[in-house]
Amino acid sequence: SGKGFQKVAYTCLLLEKFYGTKHSYTQSCANLLQRGFRCLYAPTMPECNGAPIGLYYDVAWHGVASREGFTDAGCRGADFGNACYNDHHYH
Repeated sequence: SGKGFQKVAYTCLLLEKFYGTKHSYTQSCANLLQRGFRCLYAPTMPECNGAPIGLYYDVAWHGVASREGFTDAGCRGADFGNACYNDHHYH
């Protein structure tokens, strides 16, 4: 989730501030974040075992939403309705 990515990214920034960019802690954190983003956009990769389906950019409405639930069957039944555009996309 975005909140999870934010927490890891903030931790990486703190590690960079206190240890520097070359320290193994900072490098490990950055690698974890990089792998997470790769799985977000390409969840079928073998190392992404069990990752959510990911996101897509909707060219009609110019927004980013979940791929899960973006089907003809509707968006409300999967990924907590995140494929539907609703108020939380605009805050």
